[in-house]
Amino acid sequence: MLRLYYMEESRFRQLLHLLKENRLADSEWLELLGGIDEGKFDELLSADILSLLEEREPTKHWTTRREEKIFEKIKLATGLSSEPLAIKRRYWIRYAAAASVLLMISLGGYFLFFKKQPSQIAAIEKTAEKNDIAPGTHRAILFLANGTKIDLDSASNGRLAQLGNITVTKTDNGKLLYASAKVRTADENGMNELRTPRGGIYQITLPDGTSAWLNAASSIMYPTHFTGKQRQVKVTGEVYFEVAHDEVHPFVVSANETKVEVLGTHFNINLYGDEPEDKITLIEGSVKVSTSAGTVRLAPDEQALITGHKITLNKKADLEKVMAWKNGEMVLSHGSVARLMQDISRWYDVDVQYKGIVPDGKFSGSIDRNVPLSSLLNVLHAYGIETKMAGKKIIVQ
Repeated sequence: MLRLYYMEESRFRQLLHLLKENRLADSEWLELLGGIDEGKFDELLSADILSLLEEREPTKHWTTRREEKIFEKIKLATGLSSEPLAIKRRYWIRYAAAASVLLMISLGGYFLFFKKQPSQIAAIEKTAEKNDIAPGTHRAILFLANGTKIDLDSASNGRLAQLGNITVTKTDNGKLLYASAKVRTADENGMNELRTPRGGIYQITLPDGTSAWLNAASSIMYPTHFTGKQRQVKVTGEVYFEVAHDEVHPFVVSANETKVEVLGTHFNINLYGDEPEDKITLIEGSVKVSTSAGTVRLAPDEQALITGHKITLNKKADLEKVMAWKNGEMVLSHGSVARLMQDISRWYDVDVQYKGIVPDGKFSGSIDRNVPLSSLLNVLHAYGIETKMAGKKIIVQ
């Protein structure tokens, strides 16, 4: 059961006192961080609080961008923000029931904080090893222009193929590299395709030097080398691009009836068919997004939202949310349990079934994307969302 939690100043002062005396329990640790992140008690923060937070002895190790944000809140409140950034990411305690999460759930602007005793947390944690499923990893299938199919999960690192003057190499850490010789030969310029399955992620450097990161259940189709006036690729799913600059040859991404044209920029494109809308988000540079409904130009931090034949502009996109998947995090703030389950299904390669009414819940924050499925389900359990595993299926009750 979830309870609406109001952080009172007296409670915040009490938590700070417990921190100074090194008597802060794990659940109180999460509560304190939530209060700091809420930002209502900045006047109570000080440099020594920052030091105590850094020095607290961790029991589990993790790092997320949220911790950096909390550190920055304290630095701004104490006037330390003008100094050189001496604080690096620290290893902070994980909440035992979540096994890797600094989690706050928001509803109507208030924080929901479900407090469990250590004995309850331990009981939850004992179930984590049963029927567990590992998170996604570097998995993809490469289809070469000559008809060769290569499972990159099992292929050895090193050179995979030679396509005319193009050398295709698999490096470590899930990256595919297309390298072109300085002098081009008259090789056949066929189309290649890289596909990630559910539970897969992969990075590729295209023949022009453009880098692309593919999220789970995504694909990119591209030529062995780019010719003509445009550098054209086709994508499905979700892909993040860092496009090599070339003023003479624009880079064009096509997906269904949508086209994104750039010269050199960083942007994310999300076109999963089961999402309510397609999203193109600009991180850096400038892009032109065209559909049958019209054309919009994006500036950094802006996002094009495409629903059917309608295209709208979001002038202040949540970049942390957009980029979470690439940064190794899973966003919880989708507005519904059903949306969160779509991400879980793709990343853990599981199906989702609902029994009864789909539970409501508006989550905020993010969790480590590389934890076992049981840890994530324990988070949902701690906040009142009941699930059961049946093989490769999650039953939401």
